[in-house]
Amino acid sequence: MKIKLYKNLKNERNIMNKLIILITIISTISLLMALYNILTFNEKFNTFNGSLSDLSKKIDSTNDLIKIQTDVYFSDVVDSVKQSIVKVISYPFTGNDSSKAAFLFVDSSGKQWNAGTGFSFDSNGNIFTAYHVIENSQRIAIILPNDTILPIKNSMSYPFLDLTILYVNSSVPPVKIYNGPTVKIGSKIAFIGFPLGPDFSPITHEGIVSSIIPFTYQNMTIPVYTINSNVNFGNSGGPLFLRENGNVIGIINAKFTTQEGIGISTQINQCLIIFLTTGKSC
Repeated sequence: MKIKLYKNLKNERNIMNKLIILITIISTISLLMALYNILTFNEKFNTFNGSLSDLSKKIDSTNDLIKIQTDVYFSDVVDSVKQSIVKVISYPFTGNDSSKAAFLFVDSSGKQWNAGTGFSFDSNGNIFTAYHVIENSQRIAIILPNDTILPIKNSMSYPFLDLTILYVNSSVPPVKIYNGPTVKIGSKIAFIGFPLGPDFSPITHEGIVSSIIPFTYQNMTIPVYTINSNVNFGNSGGPLFLRENGNVIGIINAKFTTQEGIGISTQINQCLIIFLTTGKSC
């Protein structure tokens, strides 16, 4: 009986030992597998990080390329709009302080003229400018990009819009007039003019449309844009255009004299041009 009990205990111990060994083996294998998974995960994670880093570099490179292409394209836009720009001069000079020196143009005989900016808007080369550039003038002329001076015999002014059409066969190519809905606040814009006076090359400024003010003229509501750019004397009459394509959306009228970096522009589109030139509505 004792011998049989002893044998049973011995068998149970053998079974326990085998179970312990089996559990140890399983635990070891599980540990090794976990370690392998960790090492594999780290390797994959490092590879993934490397891929992300490469992707980030490619995105940065693409962004740099897009910026370069955008800047190059904007340069082309500016060159295109510049072809339609003229200098507008009127006699006599009405400036009464030194801050308006940029308005001044002195001809070969020593006469002083007001000076501003204008741009061609149709196939005949007729010119838009700001009314206050030629207000109370006895003589008006434009100076073409090749410095040819053309006298203006006929004009039509709209003082309430601060707009004047100078009828002249200038042969200057017209700008592209925007004919869509009123542009949104925040739209990127630019404008070109002669803030240093007509003896200097035209200067380009950039900015955004800051706000839109509705203005009613003969039963028409015409938006007036305020822009966050430095408008100076001599810019008046220059075209306000979309930065992305050069389409003209307005004409530079003035600057806020009490605030820096804020300008005013009356909206121009095909409907307004038709109304001003024919008296008909769209």
